[in-house]
Amino acid sequence: MKENANAAAIENLLEVLMHSNEATAIYQGEDLEIKFANDAMLGFWNKGRDIIGKTFAQGIPELSGQPFEHLLKEVWHSGETYTARDTAATLSTPNGLQTLYFDFIYKALKDSSGSTKWILHTASEVTERNRAWKMYREKEGQEQDAKDALLHSQYRIEQLVLSSPVGMTILKGKELIIEFPNEHI
Repeated sequence: MKENANAAAIENLLEVLMHSNEATAIYQGEDLEIKFANDAMLGFWNKGRDIIGKTFAQGIPELSGQPFEHLLKEVWHSGETYTARDTAATLSTPNGLQTLYFDFIYKALKDSSGSTKWILHTASEVTERNRAWKMYREKEGQEQDAKDALLHSQYRIEQLVLSSPVGMTILKGKELIIEFPNEHI
């Protein structure tokens, strides 16, 4: 009777997770059998419910050669949670293979003896955030390049004034303040 109650509780919990907006999957066993994936995770993978019961490698072959299966197996064996931010993943999308960015967690769920029983995988797509940061860093780099070019130009003008064989200076503002005279001036 207790086993039936536990099975019902697990089914209820999975039903709740199915409606979560956070992409969630559960793997079991060393071969990483996909035991559960909610609609959000299936959407990331561009897969249907038929993926349930397949191994990670069978169900999502486009991730082969990427680090995810290896990381999941490390979590399975070590029992240690793995957390990642802004991680690129090349996935099948309705528009073909695309590289998207994710924050994700692989959390080992252990039985009473301390052995890993399942891995809970939650993920959030952060591609737009990643693009925004990349554009910000590029713009910041361009601004720094412009500042460096301006400083270099200023230095070259000052060197030209200093090395001139005739009197020369740089004047500043409407008041014509002598800012940078050479020795001849």
